[in-house]
Amino acid sequence: MKIEHLREFTTCAREGNVTAAARRLYLSQPALSKHLAALEREVGLTLLDRTTHAVTPTAAGAVALELFERVVDDYDRAMAALDLMRDGYDRQVRLGFLLHSLGNELYQATRAIAASQPGCRASVRFGDADELVAGLAAGTYDACLLLGVAYPCEGLAFRPVGRVPLLALVEEGDPLCELGAVGGEALRGRALVLPRDEMGFATTVEALLAERLGVAGPVTWAPQRSTELFAVRESGGVAVISAVSRKRLPAGARTLPFADAGLALDIGWLHRVPADGAERDALTAFLDDAARILADHGAL
Repeated sequence: MKIEHLREFTTCAREGNVTAAARRLYLSQPALSKHLAALEREVGLTLLDRTTHAVTPTAAGAVALELFERVVDDYDRAMAALDLMRDGYDRQVRLGFLLHSLGNELYQATRAIAASQPGCRASVRFGDADELVAGLAAGTYDACLLLGVAYPCEGLAFRPVGRVPLLALVEEGDPLCELGAVGGEALRGRALVLPRDEMGFATTVEALLAERLGVAGPVTWAPQRSTELFAVRESGGVAVISAVSRKRLPAGARTLPFADAGLALDIGWLHRVPADGAERDALTAFLDDAARILADHGAL
């Protein structure tokens, strides 16, 4: 029984579609179908019910899915541990960063993080908030640097390492440009444009504006990037972004801070909580060190 056939089966069962699974696995659809059929012949049971557009696990497939996922996970962990030993490391920390946090300072900081502890190899990947949180829950990451919320996820903890002020993104000539800072009175009656509600960012901003400034106007959702937020800004509205988004503003855009300094989002590590105490302490120490390096490079 080939480990890759088990991996392909679990991916296909989770995707619910052979074509989508083949794309994720970088296989052709006929090759994946051939491997799935070989696995079914080997176990002597039908594992997937197939229709034109979807596949679903049979009763036997549901049992196989749970068991095979454990086998694949154990195999990957074993190979990763052996790879570390072969390369002279004793452990690995897998970090995730938000896509919209990309910048030269972050690249410099992540290189420094990777070199910060000689016995530890740090790997870095980027994704959106939903992808990173799903990866944490699946064990793909050990910790992800995220913005905005203490995520209510079982087995995960949030360690704030800083605060990111909120800004109003406005166009030259907008009356808000005449203000030194944005207050509740300036926003009342204006439509608010916030990032699309991914893992709580927008709802957190909305709650802060309501609680601190008494602003509860109509909200328009927009894509995550600050440039797109500005482009889709409704007439008479104002986009609200975080300070980390200010680095890539479109032409003609300005940002104004809010008068209430408490209008800020927590930024920090969402991390898994290892059962082993020594591993937990080691991960905590690594994340504290990583937070210091990020701050030293101006990446926070």
